[in-house]
Amino acid sequence: MMEKWLKADLYGPVGRVFAIAFPALLAASLLSACAVSTPVSIASTSGQLPPQAAVQVAPVEEDNSLRATFATALKNALASQTASLGSASNSTAPVIAEFAIAMRDAKTGVADPAESDAAAIAWESRPRNHHIFDNCSVQRLRATLVLLNREDGQVLYRGVGEADACNYSNAQMAELARALVTDAQGTAARP
Repeated sequence: MMEKWLKADLYGPVGRVFAIAFPALLAASLLSACAVSTPVSIASTSGQLPPQAAVQVAPVEEDNSLRATFATALKNALASQTASLGSASNSTAPVIAEFAIAMRDAKTGVADPAESDAAAIAWESRPRNHHIFDNCSVQRLRATLVLLNREDGQVLYRGVGEADACNYSNAQMAELARALVTDAQGTAARP
């Protein structure tokens, strides 16, 4: 009799809810430990870096700033992708690389105010939707690379890359720099 009561109670309405809800709660608690990291996305012009062109990266103060860290990653990416890297004092490199780097809360976006109005927002960088399993304040790293022809100032390439993560490492900075340089050389698959 007692066994029948326990069996009935275990599989009764409350037992069924528990049997269904417990695995879902367990999965949610395990997934909440997952880190946030999205692949780099690139939006660029159709221009590209001329093959084997020497590039001078604009001078950057050597410190522990975000800009200095990304400058190092960009120089390494240019050097490893077969572009000749001119020194900061070398004013003869035919291509000048200028860049901007920013980190912000991924819940905020960047819109074009000239193209946006009350009816529609022209996003340049959409805000990230909050995900229920995020275990951190997700940050968005956004870099812009502009390659200029030294002789006439013509823009040879302009690309913007961004990715989301909880905490950025030097490896993620290097991945963003490599993605921009690869796209600038026209060797990346464009959508």
